[in-house]
Amino acid sequence: CSAVAGIDVHPLTFENWEKKIHREAEVFVQERYRGHTLDDSLMAKMKVEIEQFYVILHERGRRVHAIAECMQRGTPYEVIPEDAPYIRGLRRFMDEADFQSLGAETPVGSMQYQYGGRLDFLGIVRDQIALVDIKTGVGVFDSHRLQVAGYSLALTEMYQYPKHSGFILHLQPDTYELVEVDLELEIPRFLDCLKRYYTDGGSRSSSDNWRG
Repeated sequence: CSAVAGIDVHPLTFENWEKKIHREAEVFVQERYRGHTLDDSLMAKMKVEIEQFYVILHERGRRVHAIAECMQRGTPYEVIPEDAPYIRGLRRFMDEADFQSLGAETPVGSMQYQYGGRLDFLGIVRDQIALVDIKTGVGVFDSHRLQVAGYSLALTEMYQYPKHSGFILHLQPDTYELVEVDLELEIPRFLDCLKRYYTDGGSRSSSDNWRG
């Protein structure tokens, strides 16, 4: 259940962003060589490719998130050629969803459950209040749904926010995939993972202080 990556647990994290991106790179390269006979030479080649792809994913994600924040705040930004297709995908989402921003990189946290993080986007999507988590990697994973559920729970606790939806915005070259998260399903799963994390000693709070 360290898969609730991206949600901070003060003063620790379940799994930091870099490890999460590295895991995506591993999955991508392993799929590329599925069915091949693994020998020392191929394993060495895969290791190199994983590290190369990790750098690409990491740096692209960092740049696109920074640009997305600037777009919402109305501050200047520059787009390098390799990021331009992803920014076009982001603009397409904003146009087609009639997105209206209510906040960018909004800090949220839960005193009850002792974790926190930052929402990429908070705004109006399809005529409803929604939090939107941006992904620029190779796909949408189960851990992403848990991450959105954690943000939703913290948003409600901190701001007594009205009913809202949660989305994963998977940016792709010149397009996007908008995945709605079933919060009623995922929030209990998130809390179960969080409880196991504390029970396993993931924080000073431990299971003795669990109030879920």
